[in-house]
Amino acid sequence: MEAAGIVFLVVLFVVIMTAVDIQKKKHYNNFTEVLDGDILSYECQRTGIVIDTKQRTVRFCDKERDKTYSYDNIREINYTLSDAGKFYGNGTLRGMNNAAIA
Repeated sequence: MEAAGIVFLVVLFVVIMTAVDIQKKKHYNNFTEVLDGDILSYECQRTGIVIDTKQRTVRFCDKERDKTYSYDNIREINYTLSDAGKFYGNGTLRGMNNAAIA
């Protein structure tokens, strides 16, 4: 009876850890695109861009900055998402992929 209880606890632990890992991956890979009338926005992990064609503005935001520009002040847009291209996994596979990206 005691062995069955230990096996049950191990299986329960593995199931819980798998569920937590899946939730983390969903959070990291969450990407939002919204087209609401005159406003188009993209956001991924608190980094994004908002284009408002009615007010003729472009807003860039990330974890540290938030800046809005009028169309008149923009000649060219070059923008890099701060967390784009990162691989979120676990264990050795994550380390290998992050090393390959760097």
